[in-house]
Amino acid sequence: MESNSNLGIDWNACVIASGGYIKSGLPDKAFEMLKTSEEYKHGNSKGAAWENLIITYASIVLLVKKTYALYAPIASRFNLLSGLISIFQPY
Repeated sequence: MESNSNLGIDWNACVIASGGYIKSGLPDKAFEMLKTSEEYKHGNSKGAAWENLIITYASIVLLVKKTYALYAPIASRFNLLSGLISIFQPY
């Protein structure tokens, strides 16, 4: 998406892409896309952008919590908790 110069990319396109990653069960890629979308905020869209970003970040947290709850009984064997938490370490 970013490599094609013919496409106009903005914060909303990144948020939509991150929503697709969340639905696909890829929270790490969704998180990266949200960080990218923060770079594209500008002008009067900042209020709407922050609202969408907060909602999408909350969706990622919900996905991680559901995944952890599902695999909590075997988390100690596979060290799942540290893997899930490492997604959010850059922030």
